Amino acid sequence: MRLNKIIIKNFRSYYGENCFELSDGLTLVIGDNGDGKTTFFEALEWLFDTSKDNKSESNISEMRKAEMGIGDSDEVSVTMTFEHGGEKEICKRFIFEKDTNGAIRTRDFSFVGYEILGSERYRREGKILLESCFDTVIRRYCLFKGERELNVFDNNTALKTLVDTFSGIKQFDNLVELTSYFEQQSDNLVTKELKKDKKQEEIIKRLEYELSKVQSAISDVRHDISIKEKAVSDYETRLRVLEENQDACENLQDINARIEQKKIEQRRLMGYINLDYNAMLLDDMWILRAFPSILSEYQKKVAALSRAKRKLQKAEDERIAIEKGKQEAIKEIQKLANDATPLPWNLPDKETMQEMIDDEICKVCGRPAEKGSDAYNFMVNKLNEYLDHIRKESEAAQQQEASVKPLFENTYINELHTRSIQLSGDTEQELMRLATIIADRLSFVQSRKQDLERVNKDLIEAEDAKMQLLIQTPDLTEEMLIKNFKDFKGLSDSSKRASLDLQDLNHELEVLEAKKQELKEQQNQIVPSNGIVRVYQKV
Repeated sequence: MRLNKIIIKNFRSYYGENCFELSDGLTLVIGDNGDGKTTFFEALEWLFDTSKDNKSESNISEMRKAEMGIGDSDEVSVTMTFEHGGEKEICKRFIFEKDTNGAIRTRDFSFVGYEILGSERYRREGKILLESCFDTVIRRYCLFKGERELNVFDNNTALKTLVDTFSGIKQFDNLVELTSYFEQQSDNLVTKELKKDKKQEEIIKRLEYELSKVQSAISDVRHDISIKEKAVSDYETRLRVLEENQDACENLQDINARIEQKKIEQRRLMGYINLDYNAMLLDDMWILRAFPSILSEYQKKVAALSRAKRKLQKAEDERIAIEKGKQEAIKEIQKLANDATPLPWNLPDKETMQEMIDDEICKVCGRPAEKGSDAYNFMVNKLNEYLDHIRKESEAAQQQEASVKPLFENTYINELHTRSIQLSGDTEQELMRLATIIADRLSFVQSRKQDLERVNKDLIEAEDAKMQLLIQTPDLTEEMLIKNFKDFKGLSDSSKRASLDLQDLNHELEVLEAKKQELKEQQNQIVPSNGIVRVYQKV
């Protein structure tokens, strides 16, 4: 199988279509770190992997994805043409596109092959064509990723695998089984002939019984050895796979631990940065940061309002005092001669006066008071004075009620004055310190934002390192690497136990074989009477 051309399109770091023409003889791929040497190898690995349909988004060129618009589509493909009993070609590809949400979707995976005869191309299934030209077993001894994997024969099964695959060595297993069969047949013939000798019959039966037991035990032990050898081989194979990726497993553990630590630090810093400034404006009184001069002006205005209130209240108190003085003076003027005390104004009462006028008689002295007489007019005037007095009393009561009403019904000015007192002293000093407190807090938050940028950068670098690690182990997912890391010790212990069990079985087999050989020697030491038995013994 000789390679002619390799075309890599949009595979990981290979943007667009990249064609590599290979000449006869040795071809070296040389470049600096990051130039794509490993990716070139991984593209071949992806092409030769026939175990699954791998159309993972991680295989798509990041540059190509970044420049795609909504609805755009392209393909990832690796194509190889080669000579193997004629010109042939295999191509693995899949389509990727950007949907309306900006997410990348993959579809239409295919793996096709072509046999080229002259100008005709005959399509074949890619997997079948590849297997017929490049056997799966031999690939692991032809593809090497990293210097540490170059010595592919540095394990217990490599030579056996190659010999079993590319030679007829397994045919000798049948011959080994035949020799065992011939040996058993020969033993049976010897025993059969010896039984015919009556003198030796008891000895022969005992030896035959013991040989039968030993042979059965040997058969069981060999069966157990075969099973245990397979188990040991399986453990070694699995451990070899784990050992090949143990560095990756350990690196992944370190990276995941670093990522988790950075995420914890990220959440802590976010807690410092995510402040509710609206709440702080009121709850922490940050809104008063810019108002020290306003507070001073507020206190001045409250003091002026308090003075004005006291002045108005004083004037009102003087007015009320003057009104009371007037009322006292009127009472003095209304005193009778000889300082006699006047009768109450309500005697006689309204109903009595009205009754005397209607009856035209003074019921106080009992004399008549005809209508139009002086006595009658006196009583009418007395009733009018009574009614006028009631009216004046009502007006005076209303005026007194109005005069008693406080000038300032509410306590707003007192409340403002109290608040002014509250905002002075320690509170005023605290408000004066708000500028420093706020500046310190904002400076602290800004420092945490810078720390968060650093943590985010470290987190991105750790995520990139993790992605690069997973790209370098395309056959193993992150879950598999984590599981491998946990399983390695368990498999190692199981392999050691299986190896110890195998040693015990081999020792047991040696003991049984020695016992069998001892019994055969005892059998051979029997002197037969029949000459043919000696021939069978020699055989």
